[in-house]
Amino acid sequence: MGDLLSQETKRDPIAFFAHLREQGPLAYLADFNNVGAAWIVTGYDDALAVLKDPRFIKDRQKLSLPEHGQDSERQSTASQRRFGWRRDMLTVDPPDHTRLRNLVSKVFTPRVIEQLRPRIQQITDELLDAVQDQGKMDLITDFAYPLPITVISEMLGIPSKDRAQFRS
Repeated sequence: MGDLLSQETKRDPIAFFAHLREQGPLAYLADFNNVGAAWIVTGYDDALAVLKDPRFIKDRQKLSLPEHGQDSERQSTASQRRFGWRRDMLTVDPPDHTRLRNLVSKVFTPRVIEQLRPRIQQITDELLDAVQDQGKMDLITDFAYPLPITVISEMLGIPSKDRAQFRS
C-alpha cells in the first residue's frame, strides 16, 4: 500500500482510499509519515463511533511512546514536529474540547450563520470567480482554506492583510 501523504496518493486519493476500504473498516499503516504506526478508520459510521468513544484520544500529548530506544526518540521527535504544535478544538479531548466547543457554539448558532449567508455566498462566488479562467482548482488551497478563514477573520475583525498570519 502507498503512503497516505505521497505524491501518488495526492494525484489519485480516490484509488488510495478505495484500496484502504477494501482491507476492511480499519487499515494499518506501518509508518505514517515517518512518525510511526497508525490505524485509519475507513468508513463514516466507524469513524463516528471512534470519535464518540472516550476510550480513544485525540490529544497527541497524552500518547505514551516506548520509553527506550533510538526508534522511539525518532518517533517522538517526528511526532512533535508533525503534530505536536497543533492544539485546537479538533485535537483535544474533554474537558478541554467541551469547553472550547461551548465557546464556539455560542457564536456559530444557526441564527448567526443564517445572517451571514449573503456574505458567505459573496465570498464563495469571489473564490470561484478567481479560479474560473484557469478551468481547474485545488479544492483545499483555492476554496476550503480561504472560505472559513475569510468568514472567521471578518467575524473577528481581522484585517485582510493579516489573514495569512491568522491562518497559520
